[in-house]
Amino acid sequence: MTIGIHPKMEISPSFRLCDFTTSRVADRYGLYNLPRDVSVVANLKALSAQVLEVIISRTGRHLTLLSGYRSVTLNRLLGGAYDAPNLFGEGVDFLLPGVVVEDAALMIAAMDDLPFDRLVLERRVLPTGALQAWLHISHKRLGPNRGIVQTAYTKGGTRTLSDGLIASIAA
Repeated sequence: MTIGIHPKMEISPSFRLCDFTTSRVADRYGLYNLPRDVSVVANLKALSAQVLEVIISRTGRHLTLLSGYRSVTLNRLLGGAYDAPNLFGEGVDFLLPGVVVEDAALMIAAMDDLPFDRLVLERRVLPTGALQAWLHISHKRLGPNRGIVQTAYTKGGTRTLSDGLIASIAA
């Protein structure tokens, strides 16, 4: 373990590092999924303070984090992009409990002063035909945050990314 970086360290009032690093896939394969670089922790702290805590404050709801920081190996196993923000502590996938994912996306996109780089409404059709949906948001501690809003749709291994929020996708 890297000195000073441990699972129970506080990232923000609502989150500890383990909230961003817990992964069933990492556990299944026995992967080490704690950041080894303090800059990743600094990025997670900035993402939490400037974006996630603001969402919690404005919506009155705690976020359910689905995927935060990912080691390179874990990211590969999950099919993440080689430059995914999650690798650097700049991105998180989440749900807003009690709020339909599309409504949560609209609420967050409407927060004009929220300094996010990208907000993506993610949808994936499972082999069973069921639809999964969640949100991805990223924030750059160093550099500009572009405020890009997109919708991603994955079916049969093919991912389509569109600008803006698309309310529904035809199967």
